[in-house]
Amino acid sequence: MKTVTRAAVAGVAAAAAVGLAAPASAEPLNGNYTETITDNGGRMSIKNGGFSEWILTPCGPDCTHIHQIENPWDADVHLQGNTWSGTLIPGRRTLSFDKDTLAGTDVLTFPEGERGAGVYTMSVQLAKTG
Repeated sequence: MKTVTRAAVAGVAAAAAVGLAAPASAEPLNGNYTETITDNGGRMSIKNGGFSEWILTPCGPDCTHIHQIENPWDADVHLQGNTWSGTLIPGRRTLSFDKDTLAGTDVLTFPEGERGAGVYTMSVQLAKTG
């Protein structure tokens, strides 16, 4: 009977440990990455295969800071479910990508009166380079 009781206590303890565990956060994105355009969304001035180099650093729980090297800008993206997303230029540019595959979209919005006015959704792929 003692063996059965010990087994039951061990089972309850194991179940409690699993049930009470804190939710897992995504691995932080940290280091040098390349954003490559895989489909330019019809924006002819941006070529498929074009890329930019980014430095990513953690900025808090489920937060990653992006610094683009060539055309300097900075922004934060936040993990929402399985997707990192954020606004790079308020009202003009948003980014979202899958936390596992790092594939996503980079959406550019140009208002009326500007050359190429409209919304362009580009498919992108991030890859860690260092």
